[in-house]
Amino acid sequence: MQYHIGALRSANSRLFRKIGINIGCDSLQDEPIAIPLVKLLDELDLASFPKRSYMD
Repeated sequence: MQYHIGALRSANSRLFRKIGINIGCDSLQDEPIAIPLVKLLDELDLASFPKRSYMD
């Protein structure tokens, strides 16, 4: 059994729309840091930045 106390659920909106609920895109809800950080990371994920391979 796992307890996810204070979880910020479905933090990645792109994966939530693509795959659905309960896919492991949750975060700790450590206010006041977690909510703005999740929003920033989600906006960066949705932005159309060129993808760079770090294996080159």
